[in-house]
Amino acid sequence: MVSVHQAIHIAGTNTYKFGPPKGLTLPISNAPADTDWQRWAMLHDGVDYRLYTFKDNSPDTLYQFGWTGQALQYGHKSVPQLTIQDIPQDADTRSFSVTYGEDNYRLYLRQFGHPTQLYQFEWNVAAMAYMPCSGKRFQLQIPGFPPDTDWHRWSILNSGGTTYHLYAAKLGSNHEIYEGSWHSPEDDYGDSDTYNIFTLEGMPPDSNLASLEVLHDGIDYRLYLQTL
Repeated sequence: MVSVHQAIHIAGTNTYKFGPPKGLTLPISNAPADTDWQRWAMLHDGVDYRLYTFKDNSPDTLYQFGWTGQALQYGHKSVPQLTIQDIPQDADTRSFSVTYGEDNYRLYLRQFGHPTQLYQFEWNVAAMAYMPCSGKRFQLQIPGFPPDTDWHRWSILNSGGTTYHLYAAKLGSNHEIYEGSWHSPEDDYGDSDTYNIFTLEGMPPDSNLASLEVLHDGIDYRLYLQTL
């Protein structure tokens, strides 16, 4: 069974560090047999840590896991199976990201051929599904990342209010990650404020470097890699 290695951002530095006391390995339990581990994402919703994966061979069905205190368990304090509705034909469902911000769960897909064009979905309680955000908020432009950004390895977090951070690995590097921040009014995600380069320290040798996930839990910025 796949687990996830957790790294913690060291305050005042540009380093994420794996290993004790907080950078531990988190087990995953009770995952369905058809879980697609290549398409996964994580968030913290102010109360719980949650992990999401696609159902294998599905373009619109997700499995949801919740943290029990010992493991990320399928269906724990979660709606076990979720759907994404009205996905554009040019959306790239080979990867995705999720956040909790502005009092709602959000999901992001990239556009095929245009990795800095994102589609944004919001959780709709009545429909029990992720639905496209209304108006201008559905399509988000993410400008300014360097040309050697690896858009196969990316993730978004919300650090409070309308502040969002997009992380993406540097192409050809297993230790460097670009980060861009947006302090956005309600309908404007167009202009980046800052870009940083973070490094990973103490990465376990069995880390799967094909993807990464990030979240902020109100205290720590956390970065995750799956185990091989």
